[in-house]
Amino acid sequence: MSRKTDLEGFIRDSYGIIHEYERQIQFEDRPEVKMRAQRSIDQQWAHIEGYWSEYRPLAGNGVPEDIAQITARFDASTQPPLRPVDVPTHQSSQMTVEHRQELVKVIARYPAFSGGAARGRSVVLAMAGLERFLPTLELSGPPRTVAGLLVSTLENYGPLPDRPGYHALGTLLSYLISLEDLPVVDAAFVATLIVKYRLVADPAYVAELVARYGIVRVAPLVHALSDLCVDLLKALQDPDDHEGYTVADLERIFGQPKSKLRYNLETLIDRGMAGRHGSPSRYYRLPPGLAYLIENDLIGDERPVSPAPERSSRVPAEPMRVFPARGVSGEVTLSRDEKRAVQGMLDRWAAQAPLPLGLKGYLSMLIDSTGWPRRDQVERVQGLTGISEYDAMQLVSFCLSRKTNPEDERYTYLGDLLVALMKRVGLEDREYLAALIATRGLVEGSVLGELDVPVPQWAGGSGPDVGPDLEWQGPTDDLVLEGYLRPEPNLQDVGWLRQAIQRAESVCLIQYRTPQGQERPSATGFLVGEGLVLTNYHVLQDPRFPGDVLLENVPHARLYFGQVTVEGGEVTRGREFEPVGGAGAVLASSPVKELDYALLRVEPIDAQTGWQGIRPAPYTLELPDEREGLHIIGHPVIGSAEAEEGVPMMLAQSGSGITWVSEAEGKLQYWTRSAGGSSGSPCFNDSLQLVALHHARRSKPFGSRGEGILFKSIHGEIVQFL
Repeated sequence: MSRKTDLEGFIRDSYGIIHEYERQIQFEDRPEVKMRAQRSIDQQWAHIEGYWSEYRPLAGNGVPEDIAQITARFDASTQPPLRPVDVPTHQSSQMTVEHRQELVKVIARYPAFSGGAARGRSVVLAMAGLERFLPTLELSGPPRTVAGLLVSTLENYGPLPDRPGYHALGTLLSYLISLEDLPVVDAAFVATLIVKYRLVADPAYVAELVARYGIVRVAPLVHALSDLCVDLLKALQDPDDHEGYTVADLERIFGQPKSKLRYNLETLIDRGMAGRHGSPSRYYRLPPGLAYLIENDLIGDERPVSPAPERSSRVPAEPMRVFPARGVSGEVTLSRDEKRAVQGMLDRWAAQAPLPLGLKGYLSMLIDSTGWPRRDQVERVQGLTGISEYDAMQLVSFCLSRKTNPEDERYTYLGDLLVALMKRVGLEDREYLAALIATRGLVEGSVLGELDVPVPQWAGGSGPDVGPDLEWQGPTDDLVLEGYLRPEPNLQDVGWLRQAIQRAESVCLIQYRTPQGQERPSATGFLVGEGLVLTNYHVLQDPRFPGDVLLENVPHARLYFGQVTVEGGEVTRGREFEPVGGAGAVLASSPVKELDYALLRVEPIDAQTGWQGIRPAPYTLELPDEREGLHIIGHPVIGSAEAEEGVPMMLAQSGSGITWVSEAEGKLQYWTRSAGGSSGSPCFNDSLQLVALHHARRSKPFGSRGEGILFKSIHGEIVQFL
């Protein structure tokens, strides 16, 4: 088969695809589907253009009739790729400088352009049906430079001959606005430009943009606002009838005397469209002062007071019971304290947002990440004032006025917002939000399991303090401390986990029954040498049991290596060991107020298995660094777990948990997750080398302040036995 025949087949195939998409446009009512179909048509015409340019020299005068008809239509509806001298300059969309500059910023920060690769940028143009401009554009360069050149070229080119009603710039913008990853603020700005400058002459499409993004024509709005303000000014001339705002108050709100009100309102709104005031989200918005007067009905007998609640630095401390939600509630209600807590949380995190985001940027990003209908997202983003307290109150009130999210009926409006907020707040706030979502039925029950609150059950509450008193040396601010609890990665090195399992072979559960037969507490110990187990002094001197003398408790101790959960959820008993020689098993020790350790000599009860497969963990005498990872392997007591039910071994990871190290005191402190029963556990660094003996913790709602004894300090006292 010749190349000429191949090209004829390609042209027929592309034309057939065009015909199918044209039929789809004819019978389709949804504008977004029409846009996608039109983009596909543009792509196929571009393919035909390429095939035809190669086919023409091969065909001579022998062009089949159907190919001639297709290419005749093609020749009538397209033009060859542009050369620099072909770019017309007499047509322009006539955008203002401010709008043009803002559009360049929007395009430059779109991922395909901000990445810097020319290929990605050319793909965007090709998908938009603008391949003809590729030979004339230099796409490899800084994002702003390339975006500026692109906007200038398309703006000056004017309408596309093969797409009636579409300006070249409108073709690009209509493609960008269809992309899901374009932020809602940028999408609203792009939609406004399409409508304002008539870049697309498709009434149905324009009507869809107006409805979706809440766009209002400038002129009628300006006239209505100015007339309203003049009426307000006249009504307030008589101070005896109106004790509210005075003329001076209104002039201060709007920043101009009434003689210039109409002109300055138009300027104010137009500047707001361009995003001159820090965000491109103020398109066709009421001036904040006027919006406040109208929405809150504050022209009357009383002067307005701030509607914002008191700034709260913390959520309510009362515990919240969590019940499984069976479905989304029809009515969404919050108690007064719950409402204030959510508002305070939004206010606080918006105020703490990085400077590039700013007060409006944080809430705008939050709204954009919800699954609300697009129009609601745009409405709320455009309503932001930058006053975080006021914006937080308005946002919560808006959510409470709505019920189920029509875009995803598993969520209420408020539930959708709080799920998005959970990803952007600290662990303590995240716990509160999860409880609020569950108790108020803000999401469907099936969604609750997807909520990511990375606090294990056994570390989630403010459990009992464990071990001796500790004087915390690290930071005390909760937000700073939460930074030490870096979320563990979803991807974990399997080799590292294998090493952790090997280290776990050295760890044992320690239990003992008192002479009176009372219940057995549990703790942890670990092998440091042949037949030598290290644990805390206070573990064997438990004050809850009669006889707090160390030597009285040691003979009743039992040690279990390898007590872990197996398939089916059962906990193995492990291999049992006991101290050698009763009270004489304690080879070395240090009181609680010093190094709080006890070194025991133990032996297996089953002599046949002996020490097979149980090896000491490797250690290092080098001091760890602050913010280095600290990982604890031990037998924490979870909830009401008792000895008879088994206490399985667990690994508590903290990616950057060490907050303080003191060689002089022989201690280190860390922010990690541990629980009762962890006393006596080995603490490993990121290389899984033993660095400390865990001996105390103080609970917080989202983790624990822990303290350990540096193994380097203990090593000097026990080295003779190793």
